Amino acid sequence: MALTLFAARTGQSQRSVEIAGRGITGPYPVDLSDMIGGSDRAWRVTRDRDTGEILQEVPLERLTDYVLDYFTDSLILDVPLKQADEDGHPVSVRLVFETEGTAERYWLYGGDVIWTPAEDLEIGARIQHADAARGTPQRERLQAVYMRRRIDDGTSVELEVARMQDGAGRAGAAGRCGSRANAPHGRASSN
Repeated sequence: MALTLFAARTGQSQRSVEIAGRGITGPYPVDLSDMIGGSDRAWRVTRDRDTGEILQEVPLERLTDYVLDYFTDSLILDVPLKQADEDGHPVSVRLVFETEGTAERYWLYGGDVIWTPAEDLEIGARIQHADAARGTPQRERLQAVYMRRRIDDGTSVELEVARMQDGAGRAGAAGRCGSRANAPHGRASSN
């Protein structure tokens, strides 16, 4: 049996900025002063012009699709960001990143336990809790259990069930089933 535990006291929070397209690559101003480097993620978002509902969300890759200029506090894209799509729906870029010191400090903790009852069977469970203030995006709870069974030297089957709860108390569950086959030279591929 293997057990891994972790705990950290942190004050990180997450900031989300959505910037309307202007038909240019940038620079688009963004306050990056308290950003934790490397925590950024970005998407090109198309919203319904009447309801504001997201119609399309395309992930952007850092240093390929966009760069952040820390000297000018700005976002620069590799291609111009249209104001609207062909149907007149507004287009924007959403940037999400972690910030330090802007939230009350809270505990982030969890663990993983893995039990191997047989040579070809592994059963595990993991939990992760972020005990930030109720109603904040930093507050999350995750519980998951999984099983991995080796069928032969090159193939295994995996099952997983997980439950997550956000800061507002909304919860959801998901399951996953898959197989993994070892490719030549020890590289794995999954189905």
